[in-house]
Amino acid sequence: MREERMNKLKIILSISAFWIIYIADVLVHITNMFGEQYWRELSRVSAPVLYFATFVFVLFPLTKPIIMKMYDTIKPYGKYTSGTIYAMTIFLVSSLCPYLHISYSYYSITSGYLYNNITTDTGILTDILNGFDYFKNPIGFLYMALSCIIFILLFIVIISGKTKFPRWLAFINPLVSILIKLALSVFSQEIADLLWPLLIPAFGIAVFFTGVAFLTWNGD
Repeated sequence: MREERMNKLKIILSISAFWIIYIADVLVHITNMFGEQYWRELSRVSAPVLYFATFVFVLFPLTKPIIMKMYDTIKPYGKYTSGTIYAMTIFLVSSLCPYLHISYSYYSITSGYLYNNITTDTGILTDILNGFDYFKNPIGFLYMALSCIIFILLFIVIISGKTKFPRWLAFINPLVSILIKLALSVFSQEIADLLWPLLIPAFGIAVFFTGVAFLTWNGD
């Protein structure tokens, strides 16, 4: 009984961590994680928001219990596929996601000097930001690629009906929200911008794992 309560507490902490990370992403409001637009957007982030969004990187280890719960539930589909999804997800939250949040700090400070007319050494600052990009951009592309692979596989696994998850969970998926955002952008950019907080990957991830927690709360 005590172990069960402890496991449920870990799940609650996992879900809370995902939602706090989502709030941080909304406050930072990054619409493009590459190039000069990324620099400009981070240059406008206030100090309190920057500190908050940077230091949420410490919450990523707390997400592991709900990821393990997801893995245990999709095992019936096949150990190789479920193990691959689990390994990629753990790699994502253990290394790529924390690094990207840590990078907010030095990007924001440097770009703030560049775009807020604090110094005239714009050439040097641009070179520094480009230097940051040489390291950050490959990690950003890897993050995007792995995220797409993970959630495509999860969609296939859950929609197959071979796991204990109901098929509707497949549609509570960050990939689905990204596709909705792309579709809305074609028809109405204003609506896409208005719904932006509900269409970013962090929201889809938080909702998905909240669904996982709800469906497995009693150990099913």
